Amino acid sequence: MTEHAVVTQPNSANNAKYLTYKLSGLSLGRFSGQAAQPGLSVTKLARLRIEMPPKWYQDKVAGILSAYDNLIELNNKRIKLLEQMAENLYKEWFVRFRFPGHETAEFEYGIPKGWEQRKLFDIANITYGYAFSSDEFCDDESLNAVVRIRDVPNNATNTYTIEQCPEKYLISENAILVGMDGIFHMCLWNGKRAFLNQRVAEIESVCPEICNYYLYLSIAPQIKYWEQVIAGTTVAHLGDKHLKKMTVLVPDKITLGKANAILTRIMIEKNNLFKQNEQLIKQRDLLLPRLMSGKLEVLM
Repeated sequence: MTEHAVVTQPNSANNAKYLTYKLSGLSLGRFSGQAAQPGLSVTKLARLRIEMPPKWYQDKVAGILSAYDNLIELNNKRIKLLEQMAENLYKEWFVRFRFPGHETAEFEYGIPKGWEQRKLFDIANITYGYAFSSDEFCDDESLNAVVRIRDVPNNATNTYTIEQCPEKYLISENAILVGMDGIFHMCLWNGKRAFLNQRVAEIESVCPEICNYYLYLSIAPQIKYWEQVIAGTTVAHLGDKHLKKMTVLVPDKITLGKANAILTRIMIEKNNLFKQNEQLIKQRDLLLPRLMSGKLEVLM
């Protein structure tokens, strides 16, 4: 079975999922006339004709590829659930102060005795990104991966460069990344080995008893606050002066130890699910063109 560019009109008897996968595998730039920025207008899409294999073949292929997507979606839901669990724990223990043993705790200056507010710079290392040349960016995966601001929300990058830079800009696993322009997106990095680009900050705890997830949950509301109040000419800019104003609530060692243990387990589970999804996506994307072209045999 071979793939042809433009031949047959799809109809309602076809498998909608198969058609979606088929379209995702096509080089749409050839239909749009804009190779640099491929896209289809409604008019061109309406005129598009695609050869469709027999219905049984469509169903089989759609079923195979959907199995991957269903697992990816399930893992994404589990990741969201774990994130919600971590956020709920932080709010319950360290915002509402309903931590284990709170019934007998004494408060002073609005926080339990023995707890303290510490400057972010006292308990974390902050690294600002390297000024890579955007002219050298490419999609060659054999080169150095670079995390730009736009990559932070996805916790992944497809940007690469031939440039070399000091190892201090290599991002640590589970380090906090913050985009410092526009919307100040944050993530706990669990993507591939990559370097930090300019206008992205890496924040990492230097205290063994404070895990990065606790630090992340502590500063996230403060980052959001600065995002809302910083006024820029066109784009909001988060700077060193703003980070220096941030503080982290550090509880007593017993409470912090309990929170750290739970949050570390959640972080590890999230990382495992994220890496599972990376493998599932890679396997699905390898299968898709082979199934569409008929190079991989599918039995009735």
